[in-house]
Amino acid sequence: MEFSASRLEISMGLTLSHVVGSFLAPLLGQAIDQYSLRLIMTLGTLSVVSGFIAISLADTLLEFYLAIGLFMALGTSAMGMQSSIKLVANWFILKRGMALGIATMGTSLAGILMPPITTALIDTVGWRNTFVVFAVFTFCIVLPVIRLIVIDKPEKVGLLPDGRKVKNPQFEQAEIAGHKPGSTHTFKLSDAARSLKFWNLVVVFGVLHGTLGAILIHLIAFATDRGISSYEAAYYLSLSAITGIFSKLLFGWLSDRYDVRIPILLVIGFMGAGIYILTLSPDNLQLAAAILIFGIGSGGVAPLRSVVVGKAYGRMKVASAIGLLRLFTMPLVICGAPLTGWMYDSQGSYQNAFSMLLVSLSLIAIFTLFLKLEDVDRINLLR
Repeated sequence: MEFSASRLEISMGLTLSHVVGSFLAPLLGQAIDQYSLRLIMTLGTLSVVSGFIAISLADTLLEFYLAIGLFMALGTSAMGMQSSIKLVANWFILKRGMALGIATMGTSLAGILMPPITTALIDTVGWRNTFVVFAVFTFCIVLPVIRLIVIDKPEKVGLLPDGRKVKNPQFEQAEIAGHKPGSTHTFKLSDAARSLKFWNLVVVFGVLHGTLGAILIHLIAFATDRGISSYEAAYYLSLSAITGIFSKLLFGWLSDRYDVRIPILLVIGFMGAGIYILTLSPDNLQLAAAILIFGIGSGGVAPLRSVVVGKAYGRMKVASAIGLLRLFTMPLVICGAPLTGWMYDSQGSYQNAFSMLLVSLSLIAIFTLFLKLEDVDRINLLR
């Protein structure tokens, strides 16, 4: 950066975006569940465009942080995860898991494609103009796609979820939406406070996301400590993103057909197996195997979280429930990587840090067994 920021200071901008986005998530979820989804996604896209422009013009670290915290955090949430989950939940019930698997494939594809694209742009036009290019692309491509394609829910075009046709509009729309006139259409903090199921989900998915972040952030350092070049280590890391593409579809498909606890336990098992191999002083081939196995499991985390919340609270409340879940999982999510790094700095090895992650995964496997979910939308659909 031209304003002499260190790598730590720049990376803190990403942490700031996550923290601000987490605090905004409950309010954003309430808005998504109550107002026009296409409008919210449009405003979010414009906020992202503004953020890219603001970053390109930033002359100080404070201006960079303001661009990240004011524009990017809100914009990426409004046009991205929460809105996408709500859109898929509105359109799919019986095949929601597969639909969410396809929808979340974009994050894995971005993890593969964006680093080389961004690097090439920075080398060619500089980092400031790179953000201008991102702004132009978002405004000229992403925004028109949202305006032309996004339809809030199937009822607006005379359909019901999963493409079924409406026969009795007044009756069927209310039944499948799972609400009656005058009922609450959002998931509030008071609802979460008295819901053991909600706090169970906080622990399970907080640990899963925290473990995922810890491994991905420290994997390259772990590999280079074993004599592997940083280039080769980055290649190994990409294996996780590649397997994640296919595992999203796999776990989405499984969640449509079986008790959702089964794919969650499989995710925990694959992630745990991958980490266990890392504790065995692996050679290069074993390291690649560990990353592939871990990637299979970690790829299922995002779609399964969306599936579980959709099942638990229904499409009318899914965005507000996801928003509260994101807020309360934040401490577990953001502490995984720093705690792993601290343990390495203190002990000179990742052995105990990875063992700690294995114990954490074992504990949430027990939490998962006691997770009781009823598929709200499916029950309303079939009754």
